[in-house]
Amino acid sequence: RMITKNVIINERRIKKNAKFQLHHIPHPYTSREQYEIAMAGGVGPEWNVSHAVKELTRPEIYTRAGKIIQPLSKNAKAKRAPAKF
Repeated sequence: RMITKNVIINERRIKKNAKFQLHHIPHPYTSREQYEIAMAGGVGPEWNVSHAVKELTRPEIYTRAGKIIQPLSKNAKAKRAPAKF
């Protein structure tokens, strides 16, 4: 446990948080710093143009209300099509 003037840092490992931590750096990044800089950027319309916000926040699967969604097979690896707005 580390105590500074305004902050108390608990250095114990919290098991519940372990599932949210990365064990290796994702593909396009070569260092931890690059990944952290990319994740620190804002996503909302205040920081990006409207087209970029649509691309960054579009749902993974886009269907109309009431349409039946068939379950995916284990071997299905389809390319993500552009969303229609």
